[in-house]
Amino acid sequence: MCERGRQYLRDWFTPNYDSAHYKSYQAKKKELEAAEKVRMDAEILPKIEPAQPPPPGRRWARKTEKQIEIERASRKTAEKNVHDYFLN
Repeated sequence: MCERGRQYLRDWFTPNYDSAHYKSYQAKKKELEAAEKVRMDAEILPKIEPAQPPPPGRRWARKTEKQIEIERASRKTAEKNVHDYFLN
């Protein structure tokens, strides 16, 4: 690639983390991810069966397969929301 092309793409591959544009992107990304987490915690998780009590010697119980599936779907939804907001 020629020097002009590298200069054009430099900000794409190595963004300036101190720029206002990058900071606004990160803030909006966190906002969209937090909104999806709130939705998941409020709407979906209370409707599934409660987690098992923690076994002796452990702090937390293992997540059920349903909880793991819902969290993965929620993560994918958050990624899709970020993608749709910034690229569409």
